[in-house]
This record gives sequence, C-alpha cells and structure tokens, in this order.
Amino acid sequence: MSGKWIPVTERLPEDFSEVLVTNGLRCLLAQCSQWKSHDTPLWMSFSGRCYPTHWMPLPAPPTDAK
Repeated sequence: MSGKWIPVTERLPEDFSEVLVTNGLRCLLAQCSQWKSHDTPLWMSFSGRCYPTHWMPLPAPPTDAK
C-alpha cells in the first residue's frame, strides 16, 4: 500500500475491489463499478451511493491474531 490518496480523476480502482474513499469530509469503505452504460463510475458504500474525490487501497490485514 502506498498510503497516498489517489484522485478519482487520475485513476480508478479495479471493478468491485474494496477501497477507502474520501470526499474531503469523511472516509468510507466503498466499491467502484465502471459500468459501460454510464458516463461516470458508480461508487457504493454500505450507506449507499457516494461521491468520492480520492481513494486508496486497503492496508494489509494484521498477521498476529491475539
């Protein structure tokens, strides 16, 4: 993980991969779908559709289960 926010105008994540997203006010866990029938990507979080400005990959899970 790079730990840097990626602008959605620069690059999008792979379809349906879970990523962290932000609109500058809050962060969410979301998925992006680049449907061929839409001009803009569809971003969905657990609370519904969202409109992020930036995204980043999730960190690796912990390896020590205590």
